[in-house]
Amino acid sequence: MSASTSELRLIVIQMQISYHKGTNLTLAADLIKQAVSSPDAMVADIVNGQRTSRSDLFSNTLIVLPEFFNSPYDFGKIAENAEHIPGPTTDAIGKIADLFGIYVIAGSIPEVDGKLIYNTCVVFDPNGKIVAKHRKMHMFDADLPGGRYCESDVFASGSSFTTFQAGEWKVGLGVCHDVRFPEMATAYALQGCHMIVYPSAFEMVTGKAHWKLALQARALDNQIYVVGAAPARHDASAYPVWGHSALIGPWADVIAEADEKESILRQVLDLDAVRNARQQIPLAKQRRTDCYRNINQ
Repeated sequence: MSASTSELRLIVIQMQISYHKGTNLTLAADLIKQAVSSPDAMVADIVNGQRTSRSDLFSNTLIVLPEFFNSPYDFGKIAENAEHIPGPTTDAIGKIADLFGIYVIAGSIPEVDGKLIYNTCVVFDPNGKIVAKHRKMHMFDADLPGGRYCESDVFASGSSFTTFQAGEWKVGLGVCHDVRFPEMATAYALQGCHMIVYPSAFEMVTGKAHWKLALQARALDNQIYVVGAAPARHDASAYPVWGHSALIGPWADVIAEADEKESILRQVLDLDAVRNARQQIPLAKQRRTDCYRNINQ
């Protein structure tokens, strides 16, 4: 049976990242295959690379990978692992998207463009074509009990909002630290987005204190689905991450949440949840832009 056109099959992959790019790409492909596996007879043909037609099984399916899914979050390795887009990583993920006929938000990768490096999220449509590219806008510069971080020493900042369409769904993109800025999320909501996806890799201190809270706050503010896709924790890593990928509903409810281990979250979402939340409390109509339009002055 075909999925409702207002439904979206969301799959969030929380994978453990190694120092070997080839291993990470193989793992990402394997977990995507695992995530969409089914007794449906067509799956065997797809996994063997023999797809001859598209199936309703994968209709309007969106896979989300974590921030820096192809390489470690290690400032000493960023330049070494940076790629052009398109490049080896995007070529590999594009083939997977085309093979299964699914949308893929490929977390983020270090992107080299001239002399600059960006933390970039790339989106593929069910034909494996790149349909969106978001460069992280806000750099994580922080002095915390667990260490000092200064992303602005390594990365250039993006300066554009990025959206794409998946069927009836309009989706906005942010990367990690972008989630802390409510103005960005509100801009997406005002542009008509039904969901914002944040591939992220919060570290242990801010992860425990702020991760889920920030995701819920952006959902609450904007009556929107919010997805946080994180890597799995590796305690021996130089940068242990919090993990805990999560899906938040437009009522700010936690629909699904992982722990710190490698895992896959699956959920069928419906646009009616967004419509209902906005009808019950019509925040968009109640905004007093006449009072705070000059907030930055």
